[in-house]
Amino acid sequence: MKQTFVFTKNGIKYILPHSLDEIEKKCSHDFFRVNRQTIVKRSAIKEVLQEDNRKMKLVITNDKHHNVLVGKLKRKQFLEWLEG
Repeated sequence: MKQTFVFTKNGIKYILPHSLDEIEKKCSHDFFRVNRQTIVKRSAIKEVLQEDNRKMKLVITNDKHHNVLVGKLKRKQFLEWLEG
């Protein structure tokens, strides 16, 4: 069975028995899939940093241990979503 981890702004972790593809289909426009492993909510993005090779790194409000990379192919679409 596929398990997906969901982290809330409060740092609570949930395990869902759905694939990320299934979850993505149910999300509102406030969410964006930035890479194969991660969907983020607009309000959870604390900072967007430019990286080498046109990649971007997101600093997430509830996660002090790692940053989320936006895939190169998603970059333009992500920026349009973020401004929208």
